[in-house]
Amino acid sequence: MMESWQSRCNATIGFPGLIEQLREEKFDVAIGEILDFCMPGLMSAEGGESMTFMQRLKSLFMIQLSILGRYQFGHLFQDVFTEIYPDFPDLEELAAQNSLVFMNSEPLVDFPRPSSVRMIDIGGISVSNAPNQLNNTWSSILDIRPKNVIFAKAHLMPDNYKKTLIDTAKKFPNVTFIWKYEKPEHRISEGVDNLNETTWMPQNDILHDPRLSAFVTHCGQGSTTEANYAGVPLIVIPVAFDQLRNAEQMKRIGVGIVFERTDLGKEGPFEEAIREIIENESYKEKTRNLKETLLDRQFSMKEIFVRNMEFVAKHGPLRQLDHYGRHLNFIQYYLIDKRSFLHVDVMKILLLFFLLGSVNALKFLAYSPQFAKSHVNFMGKISDILIDGGHEVVLLSPILDSSLGFAGTKKARIIEVPQCDHAVVYEDFMQNSNAANAWTSDSFAAFFEWDAVFSSWISQCNATVLHPGLIQSLRDEKFDVAFAEAIDFCAPGLFHLIGIDKWAVTDSLAINDAHFFYTHTPSNPSYVPTMMGGNMGEEMSFSERFSNLFTFCFSKWFNERWFPVYDEMFRTHDKDIQPVEELFASNSIVFTNSEPLVDFPRPSSARIIDIGGIVVSSGHKELNQTWSSILDLRPQTVFISFGTVAKAYLMPEEYKKSVLEVIKSFPNVTFIWKYEQPSDQISEGIDNLIESTWVPQSDLLHDRRVSAFITHCGQGSTTEAISAGVPLVVIPVAYDQLRNAQQVKRNGHGIMMEKTELSTPQTLKNAVKEILENKRYRENALKIKLMLEERPFNMKEIFIRNMEFLGKHGPLRQLDHYGRHLSFIQYYLIDVILALSSAIAFAVILIVFILKFVVGKVIRMIRISKMKSE
Repeated sequence: MMESWQSRCNATIGFPGLIEQLREEKFDVAIGEILDFCMPGLMSAEGGESMTFMQRLKSLFMIQLSILGRYQFGHLFQDVFTEIYPDFPDLEELAAQNSLVFMNSEPLVDFPRPSSVRMIDIGGISVSNAPNQLNNTWSSILDIRPKNVIFAKAHLMPDNYKKTLIDTAKKFPNVTFIWKYEKPEHRISEGVDNLNETTWMPQNDILHDPRLSAFVTHCGQGSTTEANYAGVPLIVIPVAFDQLRNAEQMKRIGVGIVFERTDLGKEGPFEEAIREIIENESYKEKTRNLKETLLDRQFSMKEIFVRNMEFVAKHGPLRQLDHYGRHLNFIQYYLIDKRSFLHVDVMKILLLFFLLGSVNALKFLAYSPQFAKSHVNFMGKISDILIDGGHEVVLLSPILDSSLGFAGTKKARIIEVPQCDHAVVYEDFMQNSNAANAWTSDSFAAFFEWDAVFSSWISQCNATVLHPGLIQSLRDEKFDVAFAEAIDFCAPGLFHLIGIDKWAVTDSLAINDAHFFYTHTPSNPSYVPTMMGGNMGEEMSFSERFSNLFTFCFSKWFNERWFPVYDEMFRTHDKDIQPVEELFASNSIVFTNSEPLVDFPRPSSARIIDIGGIVVSSGHKELNQTWSSILDLRPQTVFISFGTVAKAYLMPEEYKKSVLEVIKSFPNVTFIWKYEQPSDQISEGIDNLIESTWVPQSDLLHDRRVSAFITHCGQGSTTEAISAGVPLVVIPVAYDQLRNAQQVKRNGHGIMMEKTELSTPQTLKNAVKEILENKRYRENALKIKLMLEERPFNMKEIFIRNMEFLGKHGPLRQLDHYGRHLSFIQYYLIDVILALSSAIAFAVILIVFILKFVVGKVIRMIRISKMKSE
């Protein structure tokens, strides 16, 4: 057969005038498929990624066989070219001179494999166009019965195999079978009412029709990809070549059943496969999740292909992507020749590796006051992440609330600043009045309650600056980069006094959209719920948009009115220091604890980098025997926690009573309640309630025996639940919790309640019943969990690499835009719009005046003319 390919190649080259004509076209880039003889080894593997010894041996044999085939048949094509062009270079070397290799592979479906920069996956690019709606003929066929199954090409299969398919169709009278069969004269559908044969079908369009239940296919690359993008369960009957490997992929990801073709000669197995694929909803669920994952990718395959081809045209050939490894033999490539003396020089190599790894280590200063557990945890964990990345971190931790008792980090060097006298007011507020009032006050009242103690933050900031020898010792540390949350306005002034100009904002909340002064990024309250107290979704009524705008403006005013106080304090230490607002604007990067796949879509900019979920990406531990035995008590378990600010024991008694009544109404469900006051004995007499002052929350949520989580919807708890795939009942208390709850509602993995609805038990009871019985919430939660796990880049890598970039190239002033210097009227072009409107209005008035004058003049002339004629 290869001789015919050789002849076709020879005919193409020898076609009169073709080569010269193509040369004159002056093409920028060329593309072509290379039928590599490595294909049989790579594509004929019948095993999955987990192979036995014999399967691995067979796979290696097939690879070596393909290399031999490439060498043998390559000479045939070489002879074609050298016959016409005697000095023609070696074809293998020409093939190696490619710049990019595009693969029709979908990394979310394919087996994980080694890759390189030059290899770019564009799997599904040929099926990414939207399908057409079926015409009346095909649509009416799918309407005949409640379920439909299509068969792929099969007219060449043995007669006993065909008989199995026909007999199986007869056993499912309520299922329509559509068989693409190229020989109508065989009349295979005769006498089978539910079997429709056709020589052609609009396969992609049918696959995308929700009335289709399953697809029986040979598992070719095209058909398999179309089915994956359509979300259709598969019965795959691979015949040869890449079909065998594709079938193992479908089995691995659980979207279909692999059926051996030889089993078509037996009675029963194919019938069982059809029954399983159309009755087991897990296949449909997995294919639907796969489809949504593929369609939700951040960059379409078309865009990836087009942009990379444009890049090659502009900057190619990309010889910098060539690596010397291809010139090495097998022994050299895999360092087999080195392993004979590795045991001698292992310590030297490790020492060299350590020294090389230390060359680029950076020194970071983290500013993290101890004021709230979730914030302290966030700052401590991202500090540890930088240390795991090979860097040094010093964590400066002024104490605002001594009851926390920790700085959040396990690895960083900690410098604590003692609590000043005035800061005790804040601690008392957090431990008593704030926690209690959060349950009974609204968000605006909560703002003013904070206002009463915020001056203690300024006092603690001043005490930090005045702490004996601190500023000078920090200057001597020679930090490369600093980072801090924006909630404490002390940070930018402190960094300035230390002499650090490269710094980043690291917010433990999603972006605070009222803080344009440090984000340099506008928000749009018309469709983006505000961060602090935005108790509505993205689709707002007029009154909700008004409320959202008011909250936005109020939050902005509330925060920025403290700038003059900080300015006055810092000027006592440096009379020439810039205003705090300007110092805040000098940040280079703003990291936000926001996950764009979960958060509301919103305006962003180059300086804003989302790292949502970074602190829960470190994994979780298996529960100990005590907690595991609690989860084994009953078939379902619900976890209840309202965080560290709005403590459960301080909620109104009627709220507690409602919660307890709901717990009693579900005797077959174990409830675990994080409750801070054991002396209240709230679990007394309630067998299915376990109360605890502390719970291993992340580990507990990641246990599949936890059925639901009732939470205040704080940023940390919500992120942990999302990463664990746990359905939620969210009862936001104040601040960003309201917006987080709306996100949960929008994404369909939880039920939202108002805290005031706890005054009676019925609403909570209905919510618990719904979350436990409706599988949709669990399915959505698991779908989001899977989607986040498969994001292109993990958040740790994004954070570390951007911080390293800042340390090397910062401060990144090129990310500053002039818009932040404009007034509200200038920024939104209100002055331009008013000027333009005025000009248009003046022109209209002028035209009306001229027309009126002309018309009046004409009328008068007509009257005069008429009077003269009379």
